Amino acid sequence: MVFHQIGEASGRSLSISPEALRRRVETLRRLDYRFVTSREAARASRTDRVAVIQFDDGFESVYRVAFPVLRDLGVPGTTYVIWSRLNQPGSLSTAQVAELRAAGWEVGTHSHSHAALADLSPGGLRRELSPPDAGRAEAADVQCVAYPLNRHDARVRREASRQGLNCGVAGGPPPLSRADPMALPAPAITPWDDALLPMRSRWGLDARAPLMAAGVLLPILDGVGRPHPAAPPPAPGMPRIMSFSATA
Repeated sequence: MVFHQIGEASGRSLSISPEALRRRVETLRRLDYRFVTSREAARASRTDRVAVIQFDDGFESVYRVAFPVLRDLGVPGTTYVIWSRLNQPGSLSTAQVAELRAAGWEVGTHSHSHAALADLSPGGLRRELSPPDAGRAEAADVQCVAYPLNRHDARVRREASRQGLNCGVAGGPPPLSRADPMALPAPAITPWDDALLPMRSRWGLDARAPLMAAGVLLPILDGVGRPHPAAPPPAPGMPRIMSFSATA
């Protein structure tokens, strides 16, 4: 399942409250799903019942709001960072990225600037997918890419592989997703998933499938073109996040 903002109203169906996030995790657990990171999902067999909690764009609310919820549930997340927004207001900081990784989360790339990769020249595509400032700790061990706007094709996937990435995620039809680790499914949430999630998990339905089939997936669904708003402070009584020294 792919999310963006946590506890925010922006992003339409890609925003979720912390309470709803907890309910969705508990629902999938009752359905015998095991929670893994994106790279672990890419290695899973077709019979494995695995679920990935994915956060695109690198909003700070992922750290301040989603992280405590998933930590309490013992569930790892995967956050996909837009590197040009790192350390910007409302976005994750390098210290927060390091803390998430230390807690067992996976950190992936959402490209350098959230460009539509399939529309780029070879040089532009290479720049968007190459590691930012090779050697930076926050970009170390990045193995997976989430394609901005779900735009990818064979050329994009080949370039991602050349850059050392070995899995890619995007919304799309299940047949391609299940056959290619560079095109794993990333179903968007819906406001009705408290009731629909058991059916969606059984049949692999993506809320975006009808829009994608019609070719009318709007960039607004991904929060494109809007600055990252500052994340809300932790709710009263929510523990502050301390550094972790060991991976989960």
